[in-house]
Amino acid sequence: SVKRETLKLIETFVDKAEDQSQIGKQFVPPMMDPVLGDYARNLPDAREAEVLSVFATIIN
Repeated sequence: SVKRETLKLIETFVDKAEDQSQIGKQFVPPMMDPVLGDYARNLPDAREAEVLSVFATIIN
């Protein structure tokens, strides 16, 4: 799906970014509600595992 591929692209971008603090300040906050909110609102069977993977990459 487009959502899954977009999440993989975001994960790669975050993983390869050189300025992690800037990513944390500028990039992550605006995507919190659209991505995590969508994840929380979906039925458990419809949730994309890539969401968890993206946020695991952000945390690390």
